[in-house]
Amino acid sequence: MSLRAVIEVVIHLESFRNIDLFFQGIYYTRFRIHTKKKVLQQTGPTNQSTNNNHGAAASQQNSQVPPLTGDRLTASANDANVQVEYAQPYCHYVSYYQQEKNSKASKQGSDHHNLMPAQIIDEQCCFLSKAFLIRYCEEEVEVNDIVLMRAELDVEPDYLHTDFYLEVDLFFSDLNNLGGPEKWQQHANEFE
Repeated sequence: MSLRAVIEVVIHLESFRNIDLFFQGIYYTRFRIHTKKKVLQQTGPTNQSTNNNHGAAASQQNSQVPPLTGDRLTASANDANVQVEYAQPYCHYVSYYQQEKNSKASKQGSDHHNLMPAQIIDEQCCFLSKAFLIRYCEEEVEVNDIVLMRAELDVEPDYLHTDFYLEVDLFFSDLNNLGGPEKWQQHANEFE
């Protein structure tokens, strides 16, 4: 029977501020959390002899091999033997304040700061924030996306010292493909 530890992480993307992005376009972020674990490799069953007729040579071999039952497992320090395990996002929501703001904006017309809603992609173990339009420098967009992610670990020695890595990727779609920023409103329905 093996024990598993469950680690949960909450990420709240409050806002996005354009500091030095020079291109007008549609942006969104992708979040993933992972840990790296060394993969154990099988070296084969141990070579323990049950026949006492092999003499001193067999007893010397058996004294060098530790007495194990089953297969012997060794860990390699090579980077090719590192396994990446991703935390699974399982719940996302928008803060209550942002929901109220979005409902008011939808009554007034299209909101260029909410082109596509946030979503979880299970196959990639990632969370995508909502897509929003950036038009000028120092523009700030209130995102308020919240995601919960869960990782399971085997309870082994030093499992409390496991390092987790947060990957944040910023994705961009150029508005020149749609005829420039002045024509984005005509194509806003394609994104919804």
